[in-house]
Amino acid sequence: MSPESVRTLVEKVARVLGPATGGAAEVRENYDHPTAVVPPEQWIAALTAARDGLGATFFDWLTGVVELADGYTVAAFVCAPADAPSGESAARFNRGEGLLLKTLVPRDQEWEYDDES
Repeated sequence: MSPESVRTLVEKVARVLGPATGGAAEVRENYDHPTAVVPPEQWIAALTAARDGLGATFFDWLTGVVELADGYTVAAFVCAPADAPSGESAARFNRGEGLLLKTLVPRDQEWEYDDES
């Protein structure tokens, strides 16, 4: 992928995730792919925006890494499916384009889950 194409993808992701996360998403290029880091409380908003705003409807993988004293890094890769129409919209991913989304959950974080969402 050309540096210009990667830059375009990073800008596209930033335009969608920025407003969806209240400006909390840090979007950058990492190994020729867009990567976004969000606070844990913005995780669902970021994934929802990637699905609805970017067309990343294919959930490829999810992983977690213990970061010793810092907590746990959770990362997911989402992308447009192989059958997504190419060039559908400048705001959406073309087939095969995707996003690595990461968050760091502190060890002592307590969560309440809403079963209604």
